[in-house]
Amino acid sequence: MFLLDYSGAKKNIDINFKDVDFATIVVVSGDEILDVVFKNGESHSFDSSEDRIFDFFDGSYVLISKGEWRIDPDKWNLRISSYDYILK
Repeated sequence: MFLLDYSGAKKNIDINFKDVDFATIVVVSGDEILDVVFKNGESHSFDSSEDRIFDFFDGSYVLISKGEWRIDPDKWNLRISSYDYILK
């Protein structure tokens, strides 16, 4: 899977969504941040940016809740902007 930064550049991350209990995307200054809680209780954040200067909250949405996808993952993987799902 991938996350997008403010410019639309992709950052690939390796995650097995079968092990995820809850996952959200937070968009900060145009950069996607994936926050994940795994079924074993561990949590982790994946950030599409390593050099963001300002942290402006642009919005958020839930990907997975109670182990179930809340959006269509196939459509989500077609996004070209970090704002595609926030603006729906």
